Amino acid sequence: MTSTDAASALKSPWSRVAETAPEFAAETAALFRAFPNKTLATLRKDGSPRLAAIELWMTEEHAVVILMAQSAKARDIRRDPRISVLSGSSGASDVPVWPTARISGRVAPVAEAALEASLLEAAGVPAEFGAGSVFLIDIDEVVITRIGDNTMETVLWKDGRLRHIGSN
Repeated sequence: MTSTDAASALKSPWSRVAETAPEFAAETAALFRAFPNKTLATLRKDGSPRLAAIELWMTEEHAVVILMAQSAKARDIRRDPRISVLSGSSGASDVPVWPTARISGRVAPVAEAALEASLLEAAGVPAEFGAGSVFLIDIDEVVITRIGDNTMETVLWKDGRLRHIGSN
């Protein structure tokens, strides 16, 4: 399968979230842009979780993860493409509501040189960063959680639909 085929074969690229839930997608993107470091969860060879700080880029079409090609987390996702990425959060005591966003799904490597170069350029990453370092997320679900004083609200996007799955 070529990279173009891999990108076009994604069942749920970021553009599907934006098309089916535009306001939710805008809030999610803003939460991911608010803090430079995100937390990536992958699965190690033995099945235990690995958490690592990463950056996530969002284009109009894709949620993009760029990793050092030989890193442990890159090896993890080549072995098992399931991931979750959590946005940053202020956690400041003077903020009344602490929202976070999470994107979960499977990654697909970008092997087509032109697409990889375009995504690296859009992210401001030098092209010499290396082949095999750019991955697109095929999104299974997106969650926004808002925690306030004695309240928690969770909104889930899955299969093109939004659901409020918890609040108090």
